[in-house]
Amino acid sequence: MDGKLTYELQDNILYLKAKGDYSAQEFIELWKNALNDSLVPRRFGVVVDARHSKTSHRIADIKPIHDELRKWNERIARIAVVVQSDQHFGFTRQCSVYDELDGRDVNPFYEIESAIDWVNEKLKSDPTCNNTMHTC
Repeated sequence: MDGKLTYELQDNILYLKAKGDYSAQEFIELWKNALNDSLVPRRFGVVVDARHSKTSHRIADIKPIHDELRKWNERIARIAVVVQSDQHFGFTRQCSVYDELDGRDVNPFYEIESAIDWVNEKLKSDPTCNNTMHTC
């Protein structure tokens, strides 16, 4: 993946960073690698930073990602996708309809701070998390 797709964990948020061009399969591999990391808690939020992504997928290209995410529904509190363009915002919002049908809460954002706040709001109110320690 040559640094196009990376992840890091901070508190209970898994940050996935996407740069340049990448395939849906490469994104799925990143997702699997992240979830096999022993540091990822049982319940967590996700912030996908796609502001530097140059990839233009079709909705059909995203279906394998949705299929993979479905396996992790019980562990994912929320997914925020940070985008730079109106086109990516609209595409992410369209795709989020499929997520909602699968029981996932996904929203696009232009600002990473807003995305983090939205994910943290859910984590703090999640009864499966220890709200004082912010650990799940």
